[in-house]
Amino acid sequence: MLFAFPRLPNGFSVRGDASIIDQIAALAAPLSVIGADNVREGWAGVDIGPIVEDGVPGIGHRVKNDQYFDYHHSPADTFDKIDVGELGQNVAAAAGLIWAVAELGLAQRGIRLPLTWLTEDARPAVLAAMRHAGVIET
Repeated sequence: MLFAFPRLPNGFSVRGDASIIDQIAALAAPLSVIGADNVREGWAGVDIGPIVEDGVPGIGHRVKNDQYFDYHHSPADTFDKIDVGELGQNVAAAAGLIWAVAELGLAQRGIRLPLTWLTEDARPAVLAAMRHAGVIET
């Protein structure tokens, strides 16, 4: 979800059993440098609701939203309110957790995922966001 005003990452909510929530919490732990390691049971999002109801674990990215209704669907909800640094931190949070989940799933099958899984177009932006947020150091 992109909101046109500054927001910092606040972790993830997970819809799944306790073992899934614990696994996601462990995978999100390195994201503590950007405040995205707070993992709790909760809503995963309306878009994926049907598959979550069928038993697929769901994960929702959370942001600090104390000003949500000051801007949401108001005339002030415009792109000039976006803080590029905070947007980068949110991209890094989501990309970091997605990467960790993908690595875990493949590692369980004995497969190591190289960085090349990112498309040529997406790789620079994702890596830059993760570097900027301090999640990776390369």
